[in-house]
Amino acid sequence: MEFLRGIFGIIFLFSVAIFVHEFGHFFFAKLFGVGVETFSIGFGRKLWRRRWGDTEYCLSAIPFGGYVKLRGVLTPEVEAMLGEKEGEEHKKATSSLSDSVLEEVRALRTKPYWQKLLIFSAGCINNLLTAVIVFFLMAVIGYKAPAPIPPVIEKIDPAVSAKVELRDNDRVLQVSEKPVESYVEFLSEFSRYAGSYKAKAVPLVVERGSTTQSLLVTAWLIPNFSPDEDRLVAVDGRRVRTVSEAANVAERALGVRDTIPVKIARGEELRELDVHPIAAAGYHWPALACEPRSAPFIGMVLPNLPAEKAGLQPGDTIVALDGIPVSTRLQATEYIRKSLNKEIDVTVERQAKDGTTQRVTVKVMVRPDPEKPTRGQIGIVFSQPLTKHFQLPPHKALVHAVTRTWIIITGYVYTVGDILRSNFQTVRENVGGPVAISRFGYDAAKRGWKWFFDFFAMFNIILAVTNLLPLPVFDGGHILFATIEAIIRRPLPAWLLARIYQMFIILLIALAVAVTFNDIIMNSWRIL
Repeated sequence: MEFLRGIFGIIFLFSVAIFVHEFGHFFFAKLFGVGVETFSIGFGRKLWRRRWGDTEYCLSAIPFGGYVKLRGVLTPEVEAMLGEKEGEEHKKATSSLSDSVLEEVRALRTKPYWQKLLIFSAGCINNLLTAVIVFFLMAVIGYKAPAPIPPVIEKIDPAVSAKVELRDNDRVLQVSEKPVESYVEFLSEFSRYAGSYKAKAVPLVVERGSTTQSLLVTAWLIPNFSPDEDRLVAVDGRRVRTVSEAANVAERALGVRDTIPVKIARGEELRELDVHPIAAAGYHWPALACEPRSAPFIGMVLPNLPAEKAGLQPGDTIVALDGIPVSTRLQATEYIRKSLNKEIDVTVERQAKDGTTQRVTVKVMVRPDPEKPTRGQIGIVFSQPLTKHFQLPPHKALVHAVTRTWIIITGYVYTVGDILRSNFQTVRENVGGPVAISRFGYDAAKRGWKWFFDFFAMFNIILAVTNLLPLPVFDGGHILFATIEAIIRRPLPAWLLARIYQMFIILLIALAVAVTFNDIIMNSWRIL
């Protein structure tokens, strides 16, 4: 049953997401009177076809995509150059005047800019709306969710521990006047207070041992930084517009370098100094310096890395490493990171299908982290056990769905940028095509409906954002060209468009082949 559920999940994932996307283009094209020649789910050879009206509906052999062929997206000259319409000149010569007029009226290129914009973007809009609807329904129905991490600080980085008022094992009770119940809430309120009030220090109430204490915790660790007068404008040679951007740049240097340069503007004056990466994160420094206390519960096992190959599973809780008991994720993380290029015994507690708990020990090879080769990794992501029932009333569920969709959009954009700045090994391990997506969909469907629909919604978001990239043959490319033509008030030269499309079609095919080949190589160990 798990196997069948996984296969059905793959089929549902691709077919529904692609149908939703292509139907968006189809619907608005029909609405605005644009001819639709083909509506296909899949690429390649057509396995099934049926014509209704002037549109041919198809199911094609390669299921990892689809297309809607609209009449008159490009001018006849460009289509002829691309070889999409053979004998175009002959057709023009033999067609009647009335047929030519009808063809032109139903061509997309003759429509107003706002109609083109809607037609080209409708597929992506549909995918984003699908994600919002899925998250909304999940929140209304309710599901088991991870319990929040308590606001207990297990350890503060030694590089800054002497400079801040917090201590190891402090439990944060309040940020200013606001009580906090989770570690994420503590980080969020700390940065909100510091940013909103341009504060030099943030008032906290903490539980320390058996006493409750009020603290004023430094908001900025950069020496002589005045939030009222100073602006952080560059970190490690990269221009930053917000403190969040500064924190993202600083995080990449953490554990690699002891200091990085920052530029600070005060009026027209600029000063540059070297600071620890944690200080360069501005008032987001607690996110880099503090480690929360939580159990070493494995929420995700990253594909094709040592943990998955050894047999570790999502839902396992690490209880010992090489026979040494561990009770927190920090203890587990520190042991794994220092065991670089060693094979370690990982003992986990695992819940069996009958509900009983068993202990399992597996040998895992600790490999170098490709981004920070001096520390080890095995390919796991810690999380919290699913012990909280999450359910919202409809009005709150809608806000939750929209917010979560936006968070995933911004996170995906940042992740893509981060990957593109990474080394070849990181790119190779994190960029996947149909094989990787199918594997994720299969695993999510096997785990249960909550995981599958989470992944389904995320896949719709990724499909939408990727298609909006301003590249030819993508929806974003069509939008870009339509916008340029609307600004210059004339079509772009046919020869230029033809060359651009030819080049990007070749690049896209080459990229698709390379990604698919990489998928197969990365997953070959599963069948060897």
